Amino acid sequence: MRRRREHRPKDETEGGLFPGMKRRRRPSRSRAAVVAVVGLLVVVAAGLWFWLRPGPESEPSGPEPVAAERPAIPPPTPAEEPLDLPELDESDAFIRDLIARLSGHPQLAAWLVTDALIHRFVGAIVNIAAGASPASQTPFLVPDDPFEVEEAGDRLVVAPTSYRRYDLLSETFVSLDTEGSARLYRQLLPLFDEAYADLGFPDESFHETFVQATWNLLEVDVSEERPEVVPSEAVYEFRSASLEARPAAEKHLLRMGPENADRVQEKLRELSAELEIPPP
Repeated sequence: MRRRREHRPKDETEGGLFPGMKRRRRPSRSRAAVVAVVGLLVVVAAGLWFWLRPGPESEPSGPEPVAAERPAIPPPTPAEEPLDLPELDESDAFIRDLIARLSGHPQLAAWLVTDALIHRFVGAIVNIAAGASPASQTPFLVPDDPFEVEEAGDRLVVAPTSYRRYDLLSETFVSLDTEGSARLYRQLLPLFDEAYADLGFPDESFHETFVQATWNLLEVDVSEERPEVVPSEAVYEFRSASLEARPAAEKHLLRMGPENADRVQEKLRELSAELEIPPP
């Protein structure tokens, strides 16, 4: 029996501008931080996982990432066709026009009707690289349908309809032209670096954070088995302590379901290859 639930999973109610994160040390080229969860795709990918409600802004806080052996982070290949870029604070219309050329999916234009696209993208990637929820950056991607669970014997498990809420999100993401998106990423990197500096990282490369975020999501192992959940006050939590202890960004991917997660990860592998990002 399926039961509709008006309250969302725990990770669909957490807010904050950069929850669970504090000023990150620059990773060395031989070691990188955090073993967990994307790398999204150009500006629209800023919204890939961000279906949560926004919360009050807060300063980054949380534990330092745990160091782990990583491949060296290569510098991005310079753009072969540099763009005459606008000022960062006046770039939204310019960005919308460029992104619209990457896919004919009708949902793409609707999601781009927002402001501060570059800042949202960069802020979301910073969060994902730290394993934190990027939800506050893209509240416009909150699913309209409620989260649902169903009974399996004496257990409550995630209902398949809860996974279907993210079909449109994954379909739009995988519809983006991979080669064109990688080229646009290189062209827009100066704006990404500027927005990254605005967040308090003036001497660091945004590309390293983008690579870290990509590695994090590609490492997530999404099981075909639907996880058991338990109600906790007005939210749901995974019954498994190991699942519930995973970083918020990783749990977002798990909540998309195995089919959507596989499609997203495959697209990220294609993008990584175009950007010459080594596997994690």
